Amino acid sequence: MKSLLSNNTIPAVAILVFVAVLSVSILQMSLLPFAVIIAIIIAAAIVLFAFQKPWIMTFFIAAGSYLGSSFYFAEGSPLPVSLFQFFLFAALGLYLLHVLYFSTVHIRYTGYELPVLLFVALIFLSLIYSPDRESGLINALRFVVLLIFSGYVINTVRSVKVVSGILMTLVFLSILFSGFAALETIFNPQIAIQNLTAAGMKVERASVGSLYNDPNRFAAILFLPAAFTFSVVNSDLGYKYKAISAVCFLIILAGLFSTFSRSGFLSFVIITLIIVTLFKNWKNATIVGFLLLLIVLAVPQLRNVLFLNIERVLSVLTGAGDDSSGIRVMLGMAGVQMFIDSFFLGVGFDGFSEYFTNYYTLQESIGVYEPHNITYTIMAELGLIGLFFYLFYLYVIFFHAWRNVKLASAQLEKVVATALLSAFTAYTLFYQFYGGGLLDSNLMLIQALIFVVYFRLSDETQKTGNNAALT
Repeated sequence: MKSLLSNNTIPAVAILVFVAVLSVSILQMSLLPFAVIIAIIIAAAIVLFAFQKPWIMTFFIAAGSYLGSSFYFAEGSPLPVSLFQFFLFAALGLYLLHVLYFSTVHIRYTGYELPVLLFVALIFLSLIYSPDRESGLINALRFVVLLIFSGYVINTVRSVKVVSGILMTLVFLSILFSGFAALETIFNPQIAIQNLTAAGMKVERASVGSLYNDPNRFAAILFLPAAFTFSVVNSDLGYKYKAISAVCFLIILAGLFSTFSRSGFLSFVIITLIIVTLFKNWKNATIVGFLLLLIVLAVPQLRNVLFLNIERVLSVLTGAGDDSSGIRVMLGMAGVQMFIDSFFLGVGFDGFSEYFTNYYTLQESIGVYEPHNITYTIMAELGLIGLFFYLFYLYVIFFHAWRNVKLASAQLEKVVATALLSAFTAYTLFYQFYGGGLLDSNLMLIQALIFVVYFRLSDETQKTGNNAALT
């Protein structure tokens, strides 16, 4: 294979440039030129390595997705570009150059491309009769871009170790966010008192500054890092890894509590139950859980936060309590009615909000008209055919995620497979209480990584079987 790093003069030139720039910076009594040159060199090195090994860009794309709305290129323009979009388009460009330069094209197919294409075709077909074609077209194109992102990950990442590296990157970011969120709410005396007196209504919820405008979105990004760290804790990996992961998990858990996200809290419970069950670690988990509960009950700030979260979860399950719970029920009833009225093809992609006012007034819903459940959204907008595709999608992802757990032989493989399965389950539950599931880049990353792990473990199983046959 060709290599751009085979020239031995490159390191020597780099050292000379480094020394020259540092000398100039010292003479001018300013490190700014040095810092700029170093930043350019680092960026060039990343581009060069990503050109040769495209999977490197997956780290940046995933990180860009987690950084949310922290930074935009061309901010204020009609089409601002987020970090996720910037890294994704850069990765696709580098991958194209990689294929042209190395003359190697090996596309990995999942075997489910036809159903995906049919579902996309259904979306674009429904735009013909959708009451909001402009918004629907934009979101349809966004969905196609996310499918391309999924294909990029599947075709560039080939190792379980690389997958674990991506997960560790997300854990690091989640720890930073969660720590900030906990200090912002749980351990902020003023906000803690305010939330306590609110008795679960209109609480002050963490969203990590400008990163996430919606605390529920922030809670959702914690699913995969929490699943990974908790899987390590329950695994047979070394004690130092388990100890570090336990600390990370507790920080992430604090971040979740600070959001007061009811759907997020329920999803976290599902994550822990699945992981403990798959690792058959009920005894130790019960003991540790009981000790943690005692600690939480002993610390006033943590105790109050726990009770507030439990109270909010009960309200969303019963539809009682604050206005948000009742509105979710109202939105669900409207979605079912739309499905009954247009059961075959639905009311059109992105048409739920427009049709909602045919069943309820905005005064009744307090101005809320966007769907909060992916299942009834697809039923209402894409009808029975769309619902079939969605259920088939769930079957396919769950099947391969479960197969990964069964095929995993090494502990790291089982940790990664279990984390992906439990995280996907958490997202599936989460989007039964929240909208926007089709356009979630983090969920798309999870399902892509599930296929990556499946291909890798299947290849290893096949090689082992062939070797056994030969002997």
